[in-house]
Amino acid sequence: MFDEKTHPDHPTSPIYSENYIQSDFLDAPISPKNPSNHTKKSLSLTPEYTHSPNISHDVKYTHMDNSLTVNMQLSYKIDLFRRGITQIQTLISQNVLQMCGNSVVLLICHAITNIQVVIANVTDIPCKDATLCVLLQQILERMNDCLLLSTEMLYTYQFSNVPLAWRRLYAYASAFKAMAEMSMHQTEAKIIETLDMALIMTGGVDIKHFLMELVNIQNPKALSNQEILPTFHPEKNIEQVTIHFPIRSMQSPSVHTFQNDILAVQQPLIIKNSINHWPALSQEGWIKIDTLLNKTHQGLRIVPVEIGRNYTDQAWGQQLMPFYEFLKKYILQTKKTSNTHGTEKEEIGYLAQHDIFSQIPALREDIMVPDYCFTTPPPIPSHLQAFIEEMPLLHEPLLNAWFGGKGTVSPLHTDPYHNIFSQIVGWKYVRLYAPEENEALYPRSFEGGINMSNTSQIDLDNLDTKKFPKFSNAKYVEGIIGPGDCLYIPVGWWHYVRSLSVSFSVSFWWN
Repeated sequence: MFDEKTHPDHPTSPIYSENYIQSDFLDAPISPKNPSNHTKKSLSLTPEYTHSPNISHDVKYTHMDNSLTVNMQLSYKIDLFRRGITQIQTLISQNVLQMCGNSVVLLICHAITNIQVVIANVTDIPCKDATLCVLLQQILERMNDCLLLSTEMLYTYQFSNVPLAWRRLYAYASAFKAMAEMSMHQTEAKIIETLDMALIMTGGVDIKHFLMELVNIQNPKALSNQEILPTFHPEKNIEQVTIHFPIRSMQSPSVHTFQNDILAVQQPLIIKNSINHWPALSQEGWIKIDTLLNKTHQGLRIVPVEIGRNYTDQAWGQQLMPFYEFLKKYILQTKKTSNTHGTEKEEIGYLAQHDIFSQIPALREDIMVPDYCFTTPPPIPSHLQAFIEEMPLLHEPLLNAWFGGKGTVSPLHTDPYHNIFSQIVGWKYVRLYAPEENEALYPRSFEGGINMSNTSQIDLDNLDTKKFPKFSNAKYVEGIIGPGDCLYIPVGWWHYVRSLSVSFSVSFWWN
């Protein structure tokens, strides 16, 4: 099912990203990484799990209260099912699936009829009635057919051209499949997988809140003693780096001071101790494995993980896996792989540039948008105006998570937005070059039909000065950011980022 070359930012990727911005003057969403709707390079997306987007920040999702009686829990689930079914029925009556064909619409309508029969007659969940179980099995089979068809269509089109009807079909089929799974003897892991796939692949389209509610009434059991993961201590294994040209820094400047500074200086700035009040930075915050597991349904939530040194490598790829597996393989103990010479090397996994906060609001509750994101940014450099001004105005900052082990790298690249890069766990080394150094940084061009001009040809970890002679004269600033630090990266500045330890960061793009 996932053997195509895909990526959330790749034009043929089926993965939905809230970081595609709908422009006022374009019908297709644009990737903030690259306004031409191209980015990086394609990759193989394969599921790693073994068992078989943008959520409004003011909506609270709560888990099913285990203290409720069985009858109360059954009543709550049935009421939730009915509300979701009514919503989907209303949408279908508006012909939102018409493009998918009458036979597909008929399958969805049959699923609605069958699930309505089930919830009208079910007396317990999991269902034990043989007749109702037959109906539930039919729903599963037919919705799997719809998912196969919609997945094929998601891969057929370029991302920006995928008709909304096919994303809706994937989301609706996932909802009915999950309701059937919840009514049978399926595990919480399987149900969460079904729902997360819909959120990751489609953003949930017009039923995302219903999908989120279905996720949040799952109550997976606490991990057994054999499954409990050790905590991590990033401070015990920090790569040492010597800083020659330090980035400017300030101690928690006021918004007014920050505003005046970025207008006057227009250079990167490390902001110290301005986010220490975030719950994510508390002693019970993201530094604790238990906290992360509790907020991800005991690690069952599915996340996209980049596999490989960085996105410019040929062997780079992406896998979907439970958060628990990501922690176990790539954060707490690095997975080993064999190269062509038969020697072992560490395999790097990076949960990078994913809006996990839309998918998992429990994590979003632990952070806040820095007030600095609501200041007026400095004027765009003249040579970047055509590039930057094509990007739509953001009504609120774009959030992305960056979580990985020691050694994860973001190669030298630019972003079309200003960035407040906030460090939660661990330490990172950052090097930045001004837009004026563009020529000395040898931007890539089109590679395999993909516009890579926002990425440098230069690999700072394997520097080739003979191939890139101008680079040695390029001026830069550098620094190390740790827990509680923010880094202001002006739009258009080239930046290279490397984790010096286990690291969890959040970027806030704004313009």
